[in-house]
Amino acid sequence: MRRARDLPNATADMVADMACVALNQLPARYVRHDVDLVFYLTEAERHQSETALAAALDYAEKLVLSRMAAADATVIDAG
Repeated sequence: MRRARDLPNATADMVADMACVALNQLPARYVRHDVDLVFYLTEAERHQSETALAAALDYAEKLVLSRMAAADATVIDAG
């Protein structure tokens, strides 16, 4: 995920969680090769997919980071 580079404190597990959460927000598409994506989608569908992907990534990032912050706060409170 390119966005992971913008999150210097993100661990590999956090990035994997973000990817899973984002993928769960998107409709299933069979794309084995780049040509599948280009050939079967119209320009409008491609734009809609890119918009949905950006929204799913935003949601996943916020969810994972908020859960990590909550977990950190719990550890600090217990300490």
